[in-house]
Amino acid sequence: LKVRLRVVVLLSSFVLFGILSSFIPSFFISPSPVCATTKPFWMEFRIQFVASLIFFGILSIIATKGFCGSACPIGALQELIYLLPIFKNIKRKKIPFVLSNIIRIGIACIFLTVVFITGFSIYEYINMFDLIHWEFNLPLISLFSLLVLIFVFIVLSLFFYRPYCYFICPLGLASWVFEQFAPLKVRVKKESCEACMMCVVSSPCPAVKNIINNNVIRADCYLCGICLKKCNKNALYLGV
Repeated sequence: LKVRLRVVVLLSSFVLFGILSSFIPSFFISPSPVCATTKPFWMEFRIQFVASLIFFGILSIIATKGFCGSACPIGALQELIYLLPIFKNIKRKKIPFVLSNIIRIGIACIFLTVVFITGFSIYEYINMFDLIHWEFNLPLISLFSLLVLIFVFIVLSLFFYRPYCYFICPLGLASWVFEQFAPLKVRVKKESCEACMMCVVSSPCPAVKNIINNNVIRADCYLCGICLKKCNKNALYLGV
């Protein structure tokens, strides 16, 4: 995807599913990705949770992170902030995927442990999707935690690519598992690759190094398209 087209897609996702959804209920993503992923473990069985998970899972398998990369309003907001042409020197430094994934998996494990013992979900206080409800008439503690969460991740998004997705989002974790089986993904033509590493340096996500090394397990790829654009030899391509 060209950068301008990518920006249009991201803006459309945030406006449609993050803003207009407050006025046009049919655009509202309900349940939210965090709720769909976590509430089956601590609330009664509801078909909409399972249906949403199946929908998100199918999109992740058909095309790498099909929902997360193109339709998620919170993911879109983070990426749009990251694409602002500032702090470029800091943006060259990426957080190791091993670190972010350990934290993301750790939070999920803590959630499962706590929710089965107490029935309490820690994701209730770290759910950025509460932002797109645009409802701030909340108990003081809930409002404070939401505003702090939003502020922290908006600031982090200035320097790092999709920090909430990589560090916290339970659907991000689930879709990372699903995307390993996706037939449509960014691939490398080894005979064309000169190992210049320009794609690795230029891309904001940590998946590119896994891609050019043909690793079986990859980091999250959100199909931003930057690695495809930066490869002068057309060694990288989106295909099956």
